[in-house]
Formats: sequence, C-alpha cells, structure tokens
Amino acid sequence: MIAPNYDPFEFEVVHYIACDTIPYQVDLKPRTEQRRVCFGRASSNELIQTSTVGLTENKVDDFSVRYINRENYIISHRYSLMVRQFTQTQDAYSYYERLGDFSSSDNIFSQIQPGFLEGNLRSATDKDENVLGYFEVAAVSERRMYFNYADLFPDEQLPPYVINCGTPGNPLLYSLGYHCAGFRECDGACESPLIEAILAGIVVYHSTNDNPTMDQFGSYFTLPTACGDCTKLGSNVVPDFWEE
Repeated sequence: MIAPNYDPFEFEVVHYIACDTIPYQVDLKPRTEQRRVCFGRASSNELIQTSTVGLTENKVDDFSVRYINRENYIISHRYSLMVRQFTQTQDAYSYYERLGDFSSSDNIFSQIQPGFLEGNLRSATDKDENVLGYFEVAAVSERRMYFNYADLFPDEQLPPYVINCGTPGNPLLYSLGYHCAGFRECDGACESPLIEAILAGIVVYHSTNDNPTMDQFGSYFTLPTACGDCTKLGSNVVPDFWEE
C-alpha cells in the first residue's frame, strides 16, 4: 500500500505545557523513516477443498481460491498470494469437509447438531476420552504469485483508499476562548487542539496555512494519520518474499 498524501516532513511539538504563559510552538522536521510504502500481511483461516472425483485426470485446473473485489484497496498497486496445496486421502478430505460444514453454517436455526467430530486420534491412557483432531501425511506443493493492478485493469482509476483523505482539517494551535497569553492568569480553555491531535497520533502534516488567525484558522492543514503514514495500516519493512 502507498500512503496517498505522504509528505517528507512531519510535525514536531517544540513547546507545550497546557495553561503555560510561554507560547505553544509546533514546527516541521524532515522524516527520518520511510513511511510512504508499506506491506500488509494476512493468513487465511478458511478450509478450501475440492475433489478430482469425476474429472478426466487427477489434477485440478481453474479453481478459485481467493476472490478480491476490484474496489478493495489492498490490490491498489501490487498484491502477492501464496497458494499451498495439500493432497489428501479420502478419509482426511471427508473429515475436513465435515469440519467446514459445521463451522460455516450461517443459519442459527440450522437443524445440524455437530456434536463430537471424530478424527483418527486416540487417547493413549483412556479409550473413552474424546480427542479432537486428525493426523495425516500429505504431499504439499506451493507457489507464490504476484499481481499488478495496472496489468489487470489498465488505464483505470485505482480503488478508493481505505479512509477519506480528500478534506484536510485545520485545528487551531490555541483553543477558542484561550486566555493565557502574556503574564495573565489563565481563566479559560487553554488546551491546544492541534498539539493534542499530534500527540494522540491521529493527524499528519498536509500543508501550511499562509494566513492563520488566532481564533479561526490554524497554521497547518492536517489529514488523518493513515493518509500520510502507511505504518498505521501495515509494516514499512519489506518482506523477504517480496519481488518488484
């Protein structure tokens, strides 16, 4: 994934003690870490099965293992999929097929009562003890594939980003009603909306406002953090398997 509004500069809170008479100060500093390109990673927990029974030969072709909507942002640039195939016996296939049926029922009023799903494991000390699981030795083959969005959908607009980055915010450096300037005693709100948002990690720098005011317009425009910092959605460490 690529942060659509990445900027080489980030906020630096120079001085902030709430209700202090010393002016609050926020500056910009160059980023020291690459946070524009990140990598998400997830493992499937699905039981995906098929059988060669009834086929003309003992192999599977053109079988769907993963569906991703073209509007899903995870495929916006480049996507990788590792497919690992296990060749099962008929008994193992039946066990996992029943397990999948029991665990994927969407109807809470289903008449199927799974009870105990018996596998081929047995207790060494108590023959009446129920043991969960199935042991098998299977042939395994695997292949990693890569897909570029531009190759699948040439000249088309990328899917929408996971969050809306189109409308920058403009938080004030001083709260409305701030009365702590100079040497006067504080008698009003004195938190900083901008600094509080920076410290909470919910905004990143977007651009500078050339015409700020004390009570209407802040000095900086901001966006939600993930718009300019991809580490909110993934890791900026390149995986060992990655290929460009």
